[in-house]
Amino acid sequence: MKVGDLLAYYDIDGKEVSGIVVKGPHYSEVTESQAVRALWSDDGSITDEPIDAILSDDLEYGYIKLVSEA
Repeated sequence: MKVGDLLAYYDIDGKEVSGIVVKGPHYSEVTESQAVRALWSDDGSITDEPIDAILSDDLEYGYIKLVSEA
C-alpha cells in the first residue's frame, strides 16, 4: 500500500465513502499495528487504518477495502 491508493468504507447507513491514502505504511500507536493514514471524502477526517483490515477477506473487516492502487 502506498500514498495515492484509493480506499472505501461503509458508513452506518451502508453508503460507500471514498478515501485516499496520504501516508504510507507505518506503525500506528492508535491502531497498535502497521497502518496507512487515510483522508476521507465525507467529512475530511484523517484516520489511521490497519493494513491487515484493509487487505483482509475476513468478514469481520468487511467495512473497509482497497479500491485501486495508485
